[in-house]
Amino acid sequence: MLGIRPATVRRFISEMRDGNCRKLLAQWGKDCRKKRADFLCNSEAQHALISWNLVEWEDAPPLVILHYKGQRYSSPSQDATYKDLFSVTEEKKDSGWTVTKYDSFY
Repeated sequence: MLGIRPATVRRFISEMRDGNCRKLLAQWGKDCRKKRADFLCNSEAQHALISWNLVEWEDAPPLVILHYKGQRYSSPSQDATYKDLFSVTEEKKDSGWTVTKYDSFY
């Protein structure tokens, strides 16, 4: 374990759940990741995250990849749920830990 601050990732995931995806991924607008960020934010809005549990921790210095099992609403109407896997990648930079990637299967 590289000293990652779990609160940083929890805060990031909570912000994604609370509808702040575009704000969080705004820095991705500078390159081809903008299309990926748009896809993620649209998908997050349609399949809101309800809960999550850490299932695997992967150290790959200077990265830490955290794999979660999440429960999501299956549609914006929130009439059903399903479970999926998603991951959050943090990178150790001079300024501290920064979330650099978010992946999910919707």
